[in-house]
Amino acid sequence: MKGKIAVLLLALLISLGVVFSGCLGPKEKAPAPADRPELKSLAALVGEENLSIMHLVGLKAAAAAMKELPFEKAKETVLALTDSGYPVIEGREGYPQSRYSTTAALDGLMAASGRTRGQGNLIVLGRSIYDPLWFAFFDKETGECVYLEVREDILRPYLEDEAAGKADHEGFMALAATGLFKMAKENIAPRELIEAANAEAWHEKFTAKVFGGNEFSILTVCAVWDKGMSHEFTRAVELHNHICPGLTSGYYMAQYLDANFPLGEAERYVVWALPPWCKDDAFQTIFGATVGKRRMKVTPCCFLPELHLGDALRDGVEEVLAQEPYAGFVYGMRHHPVCSRCRW
Repeated sequence: MKGKIAVLLLALLISLGVVFSGCLGPKEKAPAPADRPELKSLAALVGEENLSIMHLVGLKAAAAAMKELPFEKAKETVLALTDSGYPVIEGREGYPQSRYSTTAALDGLMAASGRTRGQGNLIVLGRSIYDPLWFAFFDKETGECVYLEVREDILRPYLEDEAAGKADHEGFMALAATGLFKMAKENIAPRELIEAANAEAWHEKFTAKVFGGNEFSILTVCAVWDKGMSHEFTRAVELHNHICPGLTSGYYMAQYLDANFPLGEAERYVVWALPPWCKDDAFQTIFGATVGKRRMKVTPCCFLPELHLGDALRDGVEEVLAQEPYAGFVYGMRHHPVCSRCRW
């Protein structure tokens, strides 16, 4: 019996190893840095023996943007945005049988452009595994923004050859940027976009999806970064993947709690968010209060069609809380057909 259990456990561990080992990786070395000077900083960062096609994707995106904007590696006014690490590139057999991680593209981007999260000029926006891999570079001095979205049909064969031990890194480096990426360049200076004529023009560009459907994310993040963003707000933005009044209100709520209700030893915030709203993503990143850790409860109770507690935006929060409908709802929750079934 013990032998069977041991075999089952071993099989389980092997299965988990397949799941958690990540995506397919390279099996062959890239060309030596001495052969290509632009690879030296990347090789120094990740190790010459570890250079891969996905590293080169990030490097080529940065190099193309540095030429188009243009900017030098040391320039401090340029922000890099990307979703690298979130999407996966499906292999010939499709996900999840064969897929390639996009995480290594971050190393290539950082090595070539000099953008890093520690400096606050690299922001990695959360996306699903099914979204396309893209990069954007914004210069707040000029307002110019270059967008590059990877053409998966071009990239996929190189990844599959690399996984099979037939990497063509030289051929990949020879690819023109316009062949590997769908590219666009637009001026998104916040001071210009607030003018009526420019706003109207950008409405058409939103419709045309000039930045691959990421227009709202890119414009809102760049506009706020232009004025300065704190580290904790940046982390909230990365989870939420754009900036809006809801996320910003959650950030200010968190600041208010920290200032007026500071935590004591061994204390932690537990959030009950009602209704589900953008603010909740700020609480998750700043307080570490997530649903999975049972430190956040999100409920749509206030959307019950028969319930109206008042308009807090019009009347004020204190006035709403003092009204009879609110008091009656609180005292009657245990008998409410929905609230009475809530385990929280």
